[in-house]
This record gives sequence, C-alpha cells and structure tokens, in this order.
Amino acid sequence: MSDAFLQSIIAVAKEAEVYTPSTYPEQPKGSLGRNRAAEVLRGEETDSRIDVAIGRTATGRLRWEFLETAAGARSTKRASFFRTRTAGDEIIQLFNTPRLADNEYFDLLAKLDKKCNANQSEGPLYQLKDGKWVKIDAPPASGRVLLFVHGTFSNNDGGFLSQLQRTGHGAGLLKWAEGYEAVLGFEHPTIGVTPMCNAADLDRLFCDSEAEVDIIAHSRGGLVTRWWAERIDEKRSTRRVRAVLVGCPLAGTSLASPPNLVRAADDWLNIASILYSRNSGDPAISDIMRAAFGMIRIIGSTALLDAMACLLPGVSAMAMVDNNAELRRLNERAAGQRADVRAKAGALGYYTIRADYEFDEDKRHGEIEVLEAVFTKGRHDLVVDTESMNLRIGRDTDRPQRLFKDDFLFPTGGKVIHTNYFEQKETVERIQDWFK
Repeated sequence: MSDAFLQSIIAVAKEAEVYTPSTYPEQPKGSLGRNRAAEVLRGEETDSRIDVAIGRTATGRLRWEFLETAAGARSTKRASFFRTRTAGDEIIQLFNTPRLADNEYFDLLAKLDKKCNANQSEGPLYQLKDGKWVKIDAPPASGRVLLFVHGTFSNNDGGFLSQLQRTGHGAGLLKWAEGYEAVLGFEHPTIGVTPMCNAADLDRLFCDSEAEVDIIAHSRGGLVTRWWAERIDEKRSTRRVRAVLVGCPLAGTSLASPPNLVRAADDWLNIASILYSRNSGDPAISDIMRAAFGMIRIIGSTALLDAMACLLPGVSAMAMVDNNAELRRLNERAAGQRADVRAKAGALGYYTIRADYEFDEDKRHGEIEVLEAVFTKGRHDLVVDTESMNLRIGRDTDRPQRLFKDDFLFPTGGKVIHTNYFEQKETVERIQDWFK
C-alpha cells in the first residue's frame, strides 16, 4: 500500500467524524491471545470504543484487524488482536471509533448512503440541464426520455456525468441525448436499501407517466432497472423500455459473496487499493472506503458478525450465492418467460457491456493473490464477474434470449475496469447505436 493511498484512507476516516487515527508506543508483534468477540458474548467487554488496525500480510494482502483494550488503556501490552498474526505480517495504521449502540445501526447505514450520494437527500429525480443535474418532481408525461441509474456507493455525477464530460466522445453523447424529451437521473441509496426497493421508488416517479424510457444503467443499477422494467412498473404492459446494462451483476458478484463480513471488508480494502493504483482520483475509492469503515464499525460493535449481513441489504442483494432470495426471484424461469414475450413484441430489450480485466504479473505485487481469492470464478472487471454481466452464470435461470438483444465485451487485458466504462469511446458508440 502506497503512502498516498494510506493518506487518502486517513482523509476518509477523518471525514466520517467517528474515526481518529491513533498511534501506540510500539507495534504489536506476533500472535496475541484473547478473542474480543468471545469477551463480548460473555459480557466482559466494557470499553465503549473500538480499536481497529489496517494490517498487511507477508504476501501483500491488506486486512482489518481488531484490537480490544481494557477501558481507558492505551498500552499495547493490554491489547489483543481479533486475528492470529504470522511472521512477516505488519500493522500499517491504527484507528479508534465509538462502539455503536443497539439503535444506531440503521442510522449509520443511512448516513453512509448520504455520504456516497448527497443528492438523494434533496430528492430522487434530476434532469440534466446545461451540464448540471437539476432536481425535478416528476418525469415528462409522454414522449421519450433517457434515464441514468447509478451503481453501488455512487451517484449520477461520479458514476456517469463526470466521466462523460472528460472526453470528446462523452460530450458528444450528451449533445446527442438532447434529442430526448428529457435526460433524467435517478438518485437512490445503495447500502441500506435493496435494488427491489429502489425499483419501487422509481415506479412511484413514473407511475403517472406514459413516456418511453431508454435507460443507461451501471453496476447495481442494472438490478434496479430489471426489477422496475420486468416486475414493478405499473405501465409495463404498454410502456416501451430499452436498457444498456454496463458492468451489471445480473447474476450477482463475488465481491458481495465472501463467507463473512470481515472477509468482505478485507476484499473492499484491497480492491480500493488496486483501483487507487490505476487512478488515484477515482471517486469510487473514497466511496468504497466509507462503506468499508462503516462495515468495520458494525462488525466491531457486535459479536454476531455474520448475522449482521442483514444490515447491509443493498450489498447482500448482489451476493453470487445459491440462496440469494432477490436474485432467485428476479431470474426465475416464469418471470423470464413473461419478459421474453414483451421482448418479442419489441416492448423490452437489454444490451450488455462487459470488460475482462487482466493484472500485470510483473508490476502489481500482491494483486494476484487478492484477485484470485475474491473472483474464484475467473474473469472480472475488478468489481463484477464478467460472465455475470449477461447472466451466463446465473443460477437456476432460463436466460430469456430475446430479452438480451446484443452484447459487447472489451478485449481482455485492456485498460477498462469497473469505474471507467463511460470514459471509453466504444461504450459511447454502442449506446448511440443501440438507441438509434
């Protein structure tokens, strides 16, 4: 981990207003005995604050490590790590935060969502006017509209607009979009709310509109789009909907599927580090770290680690596991057949854009171990499994062929990753071609 990335983590911690970078007289070394979670279960933990560290293994993998200290104690001699450490492991940075009270979990998730997307506090629907998003109350009653639906930890500024405005072809897409009745953006929470609930909120906006809708969805936004277009839209029997789904976890993502929350927080930390090495200015890095800090605070406040997954509904809804209730319902055969009928009539159609990231073995120390541990099924774009982006590894699904009109896969080993699709000329060209 570079010093610059560490400083960016500290900046996010300070912004959160609950984490204070801490220092100790000396670094703890070796395997230190007691398990803090066991003490919580026995009612022996009395400290109202949580000590947590970012560590690095001998192979270069970053991970979170919890320390527990007796109330008021600041000596390493009184501390023990939640995890056993081995030779070559090191502590990089220590943090300290108040333990959450029982009634503060959902408040924390709401605050995290607002940090990632301040616009949602003002309202869910925005219209693009003169290069800026302007809040509106409702979409046009008729005509043809273009709708942007962002992904996890994101918003329509960082997820789409800023990327498009950085390039000539992106600016060209925005100019081309002026041919629509309106260009809209749907702002919504992505941590504390599931995609299905987001889709219900979207339906409340469009329930009185007869407009045809072309959608550009990124990442988790593709699940919101599908729930709305296939299941929830009150006008779905008559409305025409087309959607370009860019890097969307239609069958889930391995990054949301680790065996426990501690491992998930580790994965997010490592992915943020890799993204930083590609583009230190990527706004997704801060958003991922905000979510990771929030998850760590939740984990450190309860001994029921895995049960707390229910407190991250917006993330767990993307888990690539057999018992993912939302994805099983979204991708079930009967629903696919109904959507296929609409697709055959020309009323519904999807187009997918995917990428296949390939790490540089010589230049990225520690990256191989991290990515192979997270994405066990193979290809990915650093966040979503490539084959999940068009349902080819969906579970118990009968992929509706007519529904998926076309697919574009960026060449393997290119510079395209999950957070820069909309800087690419090919993405812009496909959108314009498919939405002619």
